[in-house]
Amino acid sequence: MVVPSKMFLNKLADLRSRRNIFMRWREADSFTLIELLIVIAIIGILAATVVLVLNPQQMIAQGRDSTRLQDIKELNSAIGEYMANGNTALGTADVVYVSVPDPTLASGATSTCSSLGLPALPSGWTYNCVSTTTLQETNGSGWLPIKFQNVTTGSPLPVLPVDPVNTTSSGEYYTYATNGTYYELTARFESNNYQAYAAADGGPDPSAYEVGTNLTLTPFIHGMVAYWPLTEGTGLTAYDNSGWGNNGTLSATTDTPVWTGNCFDTKTCLTFDGLDDYVDFGTPANFDNLNATFIAWINTSNTSQDMRILVNQATSTHNFLMIMNSGNIVAATVQGSTTQWEQTQNTYNDGKWHMVAAVRNGDNAGSLQIYVDGQVAALTTNTGNSWSMSDTAKMGAKSSSQFFYGGEISKSYVFDTALTAAQVQAIYNAEKP
Repeated sequence: MVVPSKMFLNKLADLRSRRNIFMRWREADSFTLIELLIVIAIIGILAATVVLVLNPQQMIAQGRDSTRLQDIKELNSAIGEYMANGNTALGTADVVYVSVPDPTLASGATSTCSSLGLPALPSGWTYNCVSTTTLQETNGSGWLPIKFQNVTTGSPLPVLPVDPVNTTSSGEYYTYATNGTYYELTARFESNNYQAYAAADGGPDPSAYEVGTNLTLTPFIHGMVAYWPLTEGTGLTAYDNSGWGNNGTLSATTDTPVWTGNCFDTKTCLTFDGLDDYVDFGTPANFDNLNATFIAWINTSNTSQDMRILVNQATSTHNFLMIMNSGNIVAATVQGSTTQWEQTQNTYNDGKWHMVAAVRNGDNAGSLQIYVDGQVAALTTNTGNSWSMSDTAKMGAKSSSQFFYGGEISKSYVFDTALTAAQVQAIYNAEKP
């Protein structure tokens, strides 16, 4: 009989010991049904938390915005190289070239994009669209009317980039405008993180990313439903340059508001006497929105109470108002017998130009914000006030006989959106004297 050696016996004992440890580990590591359900629930909570924190939709939108930012920078650089090479043909003035193709066009044809549902343009302006087949050509037949092949070293772009979404229904597409000497490119961002680029680009549109050599060429601002630059200098009409046609009529019982030269931006503005002057804009249909922003540049030393700067109201039913009350700026919504308002602590009837803005955010329980010179000056939340801007709009008065403003008013805007603090600041930065 063969007797196992001591070494063999020791190894056998060691293997048995390891097997026992493994078996105990398996027994200890197994889960009961309740434990499994708890683990699954925890995993579900963690997964939901990850989704909330990471926000996949915002991440996807940020990816597209990153592409937009790079596209516009490349286009801007390519145009700069084209011009530095001695080329001067930049396209036709008073035309907005868009990156969305007109699907009805044959190759090489162009149109005014009439079937694409683009925002209205001011009188004298048109859109330009090209066919799908030539959309990204760099030889002047693409959506950008520039012959990049004229650069001596060859086109700096292999193809013209287009927006990742590139639809008019979404509002996400690129635009280009020129006056023959200068140019402007625009894009719209989707994600919250990239809005800061649009707000800080130096252009007047707080919701668009604008680059180029003149950031005031594109004749519309997204969300803007009225823009009165008040630069006419003569006549009885204050023209709306937003493209929506909300022109105003200078009115008064006796003398109308007076056109005044050399205002804060060296252009004309209107002077109101505080007695009977106002501008009547009728009943703009496109002001009917729960979210709104009123902006006006004002200059006054008047100490009167309840001077109406911009209002959208009727005699019996008040809606949205921006007022100066003994120098304080007031924003108010009034519906029936319910009034909600906010007022600045500081006064601004100091004989200096100020940009005042009243923002009504219906998506945030009707909150009201007041900005002066780009900074928050007053804020109230949760007004809970139902509201409809369906009445007459005026500048400088409530009606033909009440609450007249005394002082100067220059550039004024109405948006059908509640502009953010960054967007209001961007407008102020672009226009401040």
